[in-house]
Amino acid sequence: MKKRIILFICLAIGGACLVAGVTLSFLSSSESEVVLSYPYVGMFQDGHIVVSDGENFGYLDSQGKEVTTLKYPVLDSMKSSDGTLDLTSFYYVDGIAPYSENTGKLGLIDASGEIVLSARYDALHIISQDFIIAQDVLNYVLINSKGELLNEQMLQGIQEIGELFLVLVDNKYGVMNQHGEFVIDPTYDRMIPFYDEKTDSYLFQVFIGDQSAVYYGTDSFAIVPGLEQISPYSYVNGVLSYTDSAGQYHFYNTTRGQDQSFLNSYVAASNFHSGLVLAVNGEQLVGYVDAEEQLVIPYQYLMNGTEDFTEDGQAVVETENGIGIIDTTGEIVLPATYQSVEIVKKNRFLVSEDGFTFDLVDQTGKSLLESSYSSISFDQNYLVVQAEVDGNTTYGVIDLDGNVVVEPNYLQIVVGDHYFLLQEEEAKYLLQLF
Repeated sequence: MKKRIILFICLAIGGACLVAGVTLSFLSSSESEVVLSYPYVGMFQDGHIVVSDGENFGYLDSQGKEVTTLKYPVLDSMKSSDGTLDLTSFYYVDGIAPYSENTGKLGLIDASGEIVLSARYDALHIISQDFIIAQDVLNYVLINSKGELLNEQMLQGIQEIGELFLVLVDNKYGVMNQHGEFVIDPTYDRMIPFYDEKTDSYLFQVFIGDQSAVYYGTDSFAIVPGLEQISPYSYVNGVLSYTDSAGQYHFYNTTRGQDQSFLNSYVAASNFHSGLVLAVNGEQLVGYVDAEEQLVIPYQYLMNGTEDFTEDGQAVVETENGIGIIDTTGEIVLPATYQSVEIVKKNRFLVSEDGFTFDLVDQTGKSLLESSYSSISFDQNYLVVQAEVDGNTTYGVIDLDGNVVVEPNYLQIVVGDHYFLLQEEEAKYLLQLF
């Protein structure tokens, strides 16, 4: 996966991501700093960052040196409905980036700012130098950085699904790989994609009229045999959870090609997590059953706040007394006395007793923080905490052991991939590398 280092604050204005009048500091191993004094700053990626004065835009390198001057015109397509500039589609990938001309068209430049593809498209989405989605008026084509077509297909629509692409051709759906080759021919009226992070595999429910089936695999797809009129809603660890036309629950193991039906009539069921399936009985109570359909943890929990097990074998459960944590044997890890509980990793839980203040506790319920906070959010293995100081809201960062990484003195914080973007004041931002 390519790293994306985000150097902007996303404002809730037409989805635009802008930094106006900023000062940003890049802290490298040599602790060099770069000051960016531009009204608009976009995404930093692949060693470059896009900047704009509102009329034109250009790119800088990681030292703040100009790769290109601010010479590319800001197009109407780069502005949201309220006229706010949106630079979120302009960044480097694999050594190339989009540029614009007054014609309203986009082309490509390389890492030195030299043009490698003249401006001829309405939109460009770069996957790599060898695979670029280009929009020409209402249709899409697949090209490389030289402008060569990967195939002759004119696509009505395209959706990125991991390393695959769901495409619409002549009002029929199919799936392409990154070579522009069909791995599922465009013969279906509708397709619903599913992705399983654990096995890095894909599954597609396909429809012809009202008839449905499932394709699974990655490079070469196979169809699940004999399964029609189904509604898959979960794909975890290579196992598809679905109901058939009679409302019976099934689990299809795509790695083994095995289908298992559950005989009991559950009101609802999920998928296998840590070897157990969350199931709901007719009284709307939740319990957990194993692969042999044996009830391991009795029906006793409320449906609203009870969740599947994590891969570490812990689950959030709700009782009439509150919310807590259990393990796969049903033993209590954290008593159900809290108003809210979130598992951030094994034996690390974000909890609140009153719904207004939040804490980080371990499996014994011991607080790992020196003080509670008005809000705590989990982001890329760190916790962004919100504090109220003299009527002002400030933010900081702590790790999962409760250690303060960034003091809660900042107006806003963005956690990136090995970076923190910290807003010190209205026009001053610091980027810290870790």
